[in-house]
Amino acid sequence: MTTPDRRIDIQRFDRRMATDAVASDDLGWHEPTTAPFALNGFPWFAVDHIYRRMPVSPAHPLPEAVDGLANHTAGGQIRFRTDARDISVRVDLRGVADMHHMPSTGQCGFDCYVGAAGSQRYAGSSIYDQRKQSYQARVFESSARELRDVTLYFPLYQGVDTVWIGLDRDAALAPPQPWRMSRPVVIYGTSITQGGCASRPGMAYTNILSRRLQAEVVNLGFSGSGRGEPEVAHVISGIPDPACLVLDFEANCQDIALFESRLAPCAPRIRRCRSSYCPSRRMPGRACARRTIVIGRPGTRSRGRRWSCCVPSAMPTCISTTSPLRSPTLRTTKAPSTEPIPRISDSSCSRMRSSRRSGASSDPDQAFALRSAAASVARKRCAAISPRFSPAASVLNSSSSSSIDTRPR
Repeated sequence: MTTPDRRIDIQRFDRRMATDAVASDDLGWHEPTTAPFALNGFPWFAVDHIYRRMPVSPAHPLPEAVDGLANHTAGGQIRFRTDARDISVRVDLRGVADMHHMPSTGQCGFDCYVGAAGSQRYAGSSIYDQRKQSYQARVFESSARELRDVTLYFPLYQGVDTVWIGLDRDAALAPPQPWRMSRPVVIYGTSITQGGCASRPGMAYTNILSRRLQAEVVNLGFSGSGRGEPEVAHVISGIPDPACLVLDFEANCQDIALFESRLAPCAPRIRRCRSSYCPSRRMPGRACARRTIVIGRPGTRSRGRRWSCCVPSAMPTCISTTSPLRSPTLRTTKAPSTEPIPRISDSSCSRMRSSRRSGASSDPDQAFALRSAAASVARKRCAAISPRFSPAASVLNSSSSSSIDTRPR
C-alpha cells in the first residue's frame, strides 16, 4: 500500500509565494546608475563602477577577508520617485544563496520601501528560486497611480553584478527627495553591522538607521573580519567629509588587549585626513573634556571597561554604544553646558591605573568602589554636557542647538 502524497504546492494557494513573479512584457527596464536614480552606500562607485563597499585598488592592500567581503552589497540603496503601479528587479548575483543559517531573502534579495521620507514602510521583497544566480522578481504592486518615494535595498551577504529596475512603461520617474543630512554616516564594524543574519535587507540596523535619520549610512561591516587593521583605517579615511564615524569592531577582537592595540592607533590614522576624536584610557581633565563621550561594553569580554574620548571643538558628530547586539538609540543633544565638568582626583586615577596593571585589586570592595567612582564621574560629565544623556547611547553634536529624538514610537 502506497502512502498518498500530501505535499502542498503553496504557490497554487498564495500567489505572493510564487517565484519570479514579474510581467516583463509590460515593463520598461532602467539602469539605476543613471539619472534620475540615486545610488548610495558605495563610496567608490564613481571610480570603480561596480557595486562594492571598498575600493578595488586601494593604496594600502586590504586583508584578504575584508577584500572579499567588500563585494557583499550590504547598505547599498537605490532611491527614486515614481507613480508606477508595478516595480520589479532583474538581478545578476555573484553567487547563489548558500548560507544555511540565513534566509535567501536577506542574503541575496532586494527589499522595497515606499512612502514619504522619514515614514517609509516595507512594501515587498524579491522572492525567487534560491538555486538561481540570476532572477526577476516583483517587489511592489499597487492599483493606485500616485507619485511615491521608493527605496530599494541591496542584498546583505552576496555580491551583485548587475541590477535593473522594471517600471510601467508609461510611469513617471523623478529624482528622490534630498537627504535630511547632507553628509554620510560611516559605520565600521562586524557581522552585526553587515546585517547577519537579518531575514531581509531592510532590517539590517544600518538601513533602519538610514530611514530614521534620513541620511546615507555607509555600511562597512565585515563579518568576522572587522578588526581595526591599519590598512582598513587608511582606506576609511578616504571617505570625504562624513558627518559621523562609528567604530564598533570589538566583537571581532579575541581579547581586550587586541582591542586596545587596534583602537588606539585606528582613530588617529583616520584623524590625519579628517578631524575625528582622540581616544584615551584615562579620564581627560583638559578643557576639551567638555565633549567627553564614554564607550563601554558590559560583559565578560570587556568587563564593563570604559573608554573616554576627548573631542576637539571642530569635530563632526560622534556616537558611543554600550551593547554589541543592539543598534544604538540616536539623539542629538543640546549645545554643551558651560557649567564646570566634574573631575576625578589624581590619586584616584593613580589607584585605578595600578589596579588595572595588576589585573585586579586584592580588595574586591576597593576595586568595586574605584570602578563605581569612575562610572559616576563619567555619568556626571555627560550629564553636564546634556541633561538628556542616556548610558545606552549618546550622540554629541557640537554644532547643533536643537534636540532630535529618534527613538521608536
